[in-house]
Amino acid sequence: MRSPVIAILVSLLIVFAMIFVFPLAINKGEKGMDLSKLVPESAGEWRIEGEDGLYDRQTIFDYMDGAGEVYLSFAYQKLFVRRFTGPPDEELTVELYDMGNPSDAFGIFTRGRAGDDVGIGRDSEYRSGYLLFWKGKYFVIVYTLVENEESKETVFEISRIIADNITEDGAIPDMVSLLPEENLIQKSIRYFHKHTDLNQHYFLADDNILDLGMETEALIANYQEEDIYSFLLIIRYLEVGLARGAFDKFIDIYMPEGRESGIVQIEDGYWTAAASTGAFIIAVFDAPSAQRAGQLLAAAKEHIEGADR
Repeated sequence: MRSPVIAILVSLLIVFAMIFVFPLAINKGEKGMDLSKLVPESAGEWRIEGEDGLYDRQTIFDYMDGAGEVYLSFAYQKLFVRRFTGPPDEELTVELYDMGNPSDAFGIFTRGRAGDDVGIGRDSEYRSGYLLFWKGKYFVIVYTLVENEESKETVFEISRIIADNITEDGAIPDMVSLLPEENLIQKSIRYFHKHTDLNQHYFLADDNILDLGMETEALIANYQEEDIYSFLLIIRYLEVGLARGAFDKFIDIYMPEGRESGIVQIEDGYWTAAASTGAFIIAVFDAPSAQRAGQLLAAAKEHIEGADR
């Protein structure tokens, strides 16, 4: 006969397992099952090779080394990986990223966007055996290291199936509508959160002089005027006070001589302009003239203030 103390301990262990352990096991299975349902089990003569992989924010580095930091700078949740083999012994891989929300799925897709849309998901492109697209909260890469007619067709077929299985389209971040359209290069639009990503698109400083972080939203895009490319940066903060503080810090460090005018000429002869309005900071870099810097800054400011009305 068990003692009352042992019986109580056993009961507590059972309750603990029901509350904590069992739900974790169920949730883990559901997460893997949810993503696996989006990816087909075969395509033509191509069949699954090996076991599927599932990686969260802690284990993503088990799948990729330093590249995992790119995804962790967004609201990335998990990665599902499935491999296929087809004739003659060729390999094809599917990487399905749950980015947490459509804005960050758009953001990771735009990080290296350069090619034309191939009509899959919300936006897509194909380059040398790699098809990338985003839809809903998902970013998807389907690729083969041996590109031929059959493997390319299979990459497209599997990508279309996955896109069709994702029921939510997802919306482009509303900040994109704040970009002035004249001279805008659409494929240059980049959406991100952290200053390390900003430096990938336009190197500003080693330090985080704009107080960027996961709670901020940022866009940078190119504007072409003849053969000169200017950059427009728009950042949205959680509140006006945070934007104002970051703006003062940026001016003091980056362009102190422009505190009054908001426009300065930098060493290479190009112009930089910056302003703060509401919870936003706007900055123009590499403009060919003070006039052009001021015009682009004013156009962006007008879009932001018009959207707030």
